[in-house]
Amino acid sequence: MNKIRKVIDLFKKGRQRVILNKIFNLYPHTLMIEPANTCNLCCPACPTGSGKLNRPKRNMSLPEFKKIVDDSKKYLSNIILWNYGEPFLNKEITGMIKYAVDAGIYVSVSTNGCFFKSREYCIEVVKSGLQYLIVCLDGTNQESVDKYRKGAKYAEIIEGIKYISQAKKKL
Repeated sequence: MNKIRKVIDLFKKGRQRVILNKIFNLYPHTLMIEPANTCNLCCPACPTGSGKLNRPKRNMSLPEFKKIVDDSKKYLSNIILWNYGEPFLNKEITGMIKYAVDAGIYVSVSTNGCFFKSREYCIEVVKSGLQYLIVCLDGTNQESVDKYRKGAKYAEIIEGIKYISQAKKKL
């Protein structure tokens, strides 16, 4: 029933090409975009954290992101905002999320969870319209997190998850 509602919503928004694309696989329907190719952690298994990623470090600008969305929104149904960097290092991430959501695209973000330090910021994240959030923690205490997420603070991430959850419930 949820899929039928989604199809009806897409038709109402004039996004028939997205539906046809999903049926006939004419174009990619999911796009992975890396808002930042840097990270605040030094995880040994990650090319960014271990220093093995050899490309210029930068954040994508909101105008760059908007151009990508504008050029592909006719066919896209999903945008994944992560790769080897921490998306929330990009100060424009909530604007990017909102722009894609307003274009009718489902947005997913994966994060190390270190940036949800205030209730206000978590409210901003939820208000952006983000539909799917993954928080990678890799442990149930500081000792285990230290092995895989070098530089992460377990208690702060748990607190941030609570802030996000509270913001979602509130809004």
